[in-house]
This record gives sequence, C-alpha cells and structure tokens, in this order.
Amino acid sequence: MTNSTENHPEKLHTIGTVSDVTGVNAITLRAWQRRYGLIQPKRTVKGHRLFTDDDIARIKEILFWLAKGVSIGKVADYLQHKKQPKSEYDEPDYEQYQRKAIDTVQTFDQGKLEAYMDEVFSLYPLDVISQKIYPRVLSALNEHWITSDTAFSEQQFFAFYLRNKLASTFLKPKDVKKGKKIIVTTLEEAFTELELLFLASALSLYGFEIILLGRKTLPQEWPKVIEHTECKGMVISVDTVGPQLNQVKRLASLINIPICVRTRTPLQEQVFTASNVTVLPENYHKLLAKINDTFAGE
Repeated sequence: MTNSTENHPEKLHTIGTVSDVTGVNAITLRAWQRRYGLIQPKRTVKGHRLFTDDDIARIKEILFWLAKGVSIGKVADYLQHKKQPKSEYDEPDYEQYQRKAIDTVQTFDQGKLEAYMDEVFSLYPLDVISQKIYPRVLSALNEHWITSDTAFSEQQFFAFYLRNKLASTFLKPKDVKKGKKIIVTTLEEAFTELELLFLASALSLYGFEIILLGRKTLPQEWPKVIEHTECKGMVISVDTVGPQLNQVKRLASLINIPICVRTRTPLQEQVFTASNVTVLPENYHKLLAKINDTFAGE
C-alpha cells in the first residue's frame, strides 16, 4: 500500500511567496529564525529557505501575539504554552525604543539612525511599528522641546528620514512578480502622510503594487486615475463625517472595483449600501488582513 504522503507531497513556498501571504518582509522572517528560533524553514541544496503551510500558519500566530502587545522575545513562550497575555511585563520595553530614538536623533547622525531603525524594522512587522512604536517615539520627540533647544529640528530630521525609509519599502523592486495594483489615498488630509506611507509600505509587503496619492488629491479625478492605471481597487482613509462619506458613496456608484474605507473611529458597515465598499476594522493587523482578503480574490 502506497503511503498517502507520497501521493500528496508537502507543498513548499519561497520566502517571497510567504512575505506576500503574511505581509512580513524577508529580513524579518530571517531574523525571527536566526535570533529567536520562531520558525524553522527547510532549505534547498543551494541554501534557499522553503516554508510549509504549517510555517505560514505559525507566522500568522506570531503576528497575532505581536498584535496583542507581546514582545518578540516572549512570543516563543506563548506559542509553546498558548498563554494569554495578562500583565504589563508582556509588552516590549517601548520606553527603551523612545530613549534610543531620542538619543540617536539628537546627534543628527543618519548612520546611527539607520542602524537603529534597521534593528526595529528587522524584528517587528510594519503594523506593530506604526501602531505601537512610532506613535510613542513621535510623542517623545514632541515633548522633547522642554529639555532640548533643537527639538523642532529633531522632529523634522526624524520625519524626513522615516518618510524616505517607508517610501523605499514600497518603491523598492520586489523579487517576485508584481501583484495587483491598488490606489492608497485619503480624503481632505484625514490621515497624515506618514500614516499613508506606513499603510502603503505594509500593503506592498503583501505583494500589491501601490499607487500612493497625496493628501490633497481631487476625488473628482479618481475615476480617470482608475481608468488610466487599470488598478484593481482602492483604499481610502476618511474622517467619519458626512461630506467625506458622501464622496466615497458617489465614487462607488461610478466605478466597479472594490473600495476599502478606513476611518479613525468605528463605522457601521450599513453606512454604505454599495456592494463594492468594505468598511475596515479598527485593529490595524485585522485591517491589513481584510484588505488582503478583499483584493486577493479579485
């Protein structure tokens, strides 16, 4: 009798494919393996990593715990014992990130800042950085004017660096073929430029080709932009106020591609009657997964 595993060999995935599926970049996946032993992919004869479906499921579980606030160094324990985070010690030492950021930015040394940010970007996915780490660093820089006579310059130095860092993430050529093209934008500056860059960068790691429109784009031009680019969907960030919601409703009636709507405060799905509009959840990790699911099937 033939073994069933011989008839159904284990499916293996490249690191590029796994990055597309999970939204975790290859550098971070390698760091999780080398530094923490969280994943153990197979290797080809030439040393290239190959991942099983179980590996992908494990990566998604790692993301679940990170989204809960568990530090990367403690994730292995949670994976093994299926614990629930209960106390403050479960969270990373965010004050450490704040202090290091302030110390680095104060020197205006781009090389040191690059090394610091590379370390952060290698250990945490972009959704954790944008929601858990970056706001705290920004808040610390905003308050630094009390003790620093170069506080404003420090903020500008850090913001300019981070904009370029994030832009390079989604503009950098990928090792895999380009995925579906989607537009990322905001209405009437509802979200900041850095927030748009974080979102665009995170989505690019899912394999999407991103068209990032600025914060002062004209909604009346969007149907033509869609026509010219042949994009497969839009992610629009809005305030939860009438005029902006009405603009999205009008757009949905004019186009037949999916539209994902992100807001700062919870919004009922029933606000939109059009079948091509999806209201995104507030949780950032779930938000990214919902966008991926929405456009993956198109």
